[in-house]
Amino acid sequence: MADKKGGKKGGLSGEIIPADLSSGKGKSQGRGRGRPEFYPDWDMVDKLLGIQCNQTEVAAVVGCAPETLRHACRRDHQMTWREYSAEKTGIGKAALRRRMFQGAMAGNARLMVFLAKNYLGMTERTEVTGRNGRPIELNSTIDVKKLSDAALREIAAAGVEEGDEDDDD
Repeated sequence: MADKKGGKKGGLSGEIIPADLSSGKGKSQGRGRGRPEFYPDWDMVDKLLGIQCNQTEVAAVVGCAPETLRHACRRDHQMTWREYSAEKTGIGKAALRRRMFQGAMAGNARLMVFLAKNYLGMTERTEVTGRNGRPIELNSTIDVKKLSDAALREIAAAGVEEGDEDDDD
């Protein structure tokens, strides 16, 4: 869909994408034969990888197929997409980690707890023990003589399931 200035509407927010991309970034540049090669905006690709976008998401934003992105990466950077994206996502992860540590050091209690659990191996485990820290003793024997008649009837009713009754008829 074109607007009055020759651009086209696109993206999630409906912003105008200029028709003239004179910088050559994100534009197909023809050589005369066959399909023109696509040159992605590598600065945009780097930013998207920094926020941990996957290949399909990056390709959708820069306007090409994932296969085209892989080919362009090999052509422009002499490395596989896997190698390139690992490098750029690693930079994003390091930046996030740095900000988390800064927040924790500034007193953010939630970040302190998260980092303590993930980096220091701390847990919020609650242990219940018996007397003097010993294991809890379980007594599995029931003194039937101490039970009331009502308690005995309840136990007997719970123990009888369908089909367990004697059929003497």
